[in-house]
Amino acid sequence: VLEEPVDAVFHLASPASPVDFDTLPEEIIWVNTLGTRYLCDLAQAHGAAFLFTSTSETYGDPLEHPQRESYFGNVNTIGPRAPYDESKRLGEALVMSRRRHAGLAHGRLPQGEHHFPLHHGQAQAGQGRRQAVPLHLLRLQPRL
Repeated sequence: VLEEPVDAVFHLASPASPVDFDTLPEEIIWVNTLGTRYLCDLAQAHGAAFLFTSTSETYGDPLEHPQRESYFGNVNTIGPRAPYDESKRLGEALVMSRRRHAGLAHGRLPQGEHHFPLHHGQAQAGQGRRQAVPLHLLRLQPRL
């Protein structure tokens, strides 16, 4: 329990690299489900704003580019990406439920604002999407 005031809670990421889908499937699921629940609880306990982000991977192999906010995806629920896709979608459902029924002050970046993967020239081989959050924060910096 944090005793300091909390103004905002940001849930920006979980492992989202295809390498991680094979090596960290349960960890990905827990971060995006139970982790999301705990962070919603924290935000609500402090009356803080909550920001939940996802990657375009959440919507599977897109049938349209770019994806509009109304696009629901093309997801394989048992494929190799399922731990990420399905747990992020469950996390989004949890956040929206908390917003609708429990007053969670929630913000969400529109899909056009969170299209990944981003790649950083300094990324090490095999790192893939792991650079997405630091780079995305740099993109958001002028808005903060």
